Amino acid sequence: MLTEQEQINVCVSIKKMLDFSLTKHANHYAYIVIEADGKACVLCAKQQLAYKTLHKIVGGYIQLVPTVQRCLICCDEEGRLKGKPSNAFDPNFVGTIVISTRSGFLQKGE
Repeated sequence: MLTEQEQINVCVSIKKMLDFSLTKHANHYAYIVIEADGKACVLCAKQQLAYKTLHKIVGGYIQLVPTVQRCLICCDEEGRLKGKPSNAFDPNFVGTIVISTRSGFLQKGE
């Protein structure tokens, strides 16, 4: 698990990557992918990521968890049952997670 300072450093890095990506690609959707070990990257896409793509990234069935910052965290619904390691960024999640604004994820039925 990351220390508090390491989490702060990751947050600062993610914010910088996200700001840069959205500045260069204003009409795109931005996604932050954080692997279980804390490695992070930003994806920019012209369209919302498809369910199949998210399924491949998180490695299982999709669960969307709302946050108070008007974002959604996408994770593997059965990650704990599969024995995936805790996510170093947020130990409440396991495995790889994807963070985006609510508009970045397709809603059910879309």
